[in-house]
Amino acid sequence: MIRDSEGHFREGVASRFAVSVFGESILPEIVAQLVRTGNNEDLLENFGSLPRRSAIKHLSALILRTDFPGRDGHDPGIRHLRRNAEELIAKVGEDLAISPLIQLMSAPQLSDFEKSGCVSALATIDDPRVPQILRDIVSGSFPMDCRILAALKLAPGEPEARRFLLKVIADERQDYFDRRDAAGALAKFDGLTDDDLPAFRPLIFDPQPVFVGGPNVAVSTVGQIEKKASRALLEEALAFWEKSDYEEAQRIRNAILQALNLADDTADLRTILEKAGSDRWINTELPRVASEYFRRSPEKANELLESALRSYSREAVYMGTLAWAVLIILPQIPLSVSLLEAAIDLAKRLPRAILPWSAISKVWQRRDIPDAQRALFMSAS
Repeated sequence: MIRDSEGHFREGVASRFAVSVFGESILPEIVAQLVRTGNNEDLLENFGSLPRRSAIKHLSALILRTDFPGRDGHDPGIRHLRRNAEELIAKVGEDLAISPLIQLMSAPQLSDFEKSGCVSALATIDDPRVPQILRDIVSGSFPMDCRILAALKLAPGEPEARRFLLKVIADERQDYFDRRDAAGALAKFDGLTDDDLPAFRPLIFDPQPVFVGGPNVAVSTVGQIEKKASRALLEEALAFWEKSDYEEAQRIRNAILQALNLADDTADLRTILEKAGSDRWINTELPRVASEYFRRSPEKANELLESALRSYSREAVYMGTLAWAVLIILPQIPLSVSLLEAAIDLAKRLPRAILPWSAISKVWQRRDIPDAQRALFMSAS
C-alpha cells in the first residue's frame, strides 16, 4: 500500500503514515525521496509524527539542503517543498518553532520567496511574542518580500505597518513587484483615508507600467477606501487611461470601472461575473464582485452562482473562473439548499481538487447552518 513495485513511497495519502508504520528509522528514505522528487505534501506529513524538537531539526535540515539533483533554486518543486516544510515546522513546533524560523530567514541558500514562507509560518503560531516579531521584521533589514508579508500579517489595525506599505508603493526606486504587493496588502488595512491617496498615484498614473498588475492592484485598493476623494481619483485615472496608448490600457480601464461599479449600488456587476474566465487575464477581485452581487441581488445571484458550480466541467477549479469565486465566498455568504447542494456535488465530481472540499468543510463549521442544510453533508457521504 505504501510502497510501489520499485520500493519507492507511493503518491497519495497512504505515504503519510510511513513513519507510523516503519518507525523513525525510515526517515532517511523519506528525505531521499523528497530530495529526488521535490515537493510531496503527503510524504512531508511524516515529519508530523516525530517529537516536536526532532521534527524541527529534520525539517530545518531538509529546507537547507542544496543537493537536489538536476534542479536549481527556481524549481517550483524545491521552492514549495521548502515553504511547506516551513509551515509544518510552525504547525508541529508551535512556540519551539519561533527561533528556528527566524534563523532560517538569514540562510543564504534560501530565496526571498522561501524566506517569506518563514514569515507566513511565524504568523500562524499562537504566541504573544509573534506580533512584536512581525513588527521587528517590518522595520528590520530582511528581504522586502518578508517585510511586506509581515506588514500584511499585522493587518488590519497596525499603523506602523500601514505607513511602511504606503512608503513602499510611493517610492519608485523600489522593485515594481514589491510595490504592487504592498498595494495589495494595504487593502487589508482599516483606516485608509484621503490623506493616503497620493501614495497610490505613482502606480496608478505610470504611463508605461512594468506590469499591468501594478496599477490594477492599486486601483482595487483605492476603490475600497470608498470616499469622495477616492472616487474622484479613480475617475481621473479613467480619463488618463482612456487617452493612453499603452498596450494593456484596456485592462486597466476595466479594473477602474470595476472598482467604480463596486462602490455604486446601481451598477451592473452580473456582466463582470458572466465574463469570468473568458480570457487569459485572471480577475483576482472576482470573489469580491460575486459577494457584492449576492448582497445586492441575492435571488438572482444564487441562480447564477449555482449554475456556475453545476456547469463546471474542468478537471480542477482554476483561479479566475466563476466557480472559483463562488467557492472562495461560500463560507461567508447566506446559503440556500440548492447552492450548497451544487457545491457538494462539485466536490464529489472533483475528489482530488482541494478548493471545493475546503469550502464545504468551512461551511460545515458555521454555526448558522440550519439542520436541513447540515443534512446534505450526511446524504453526501
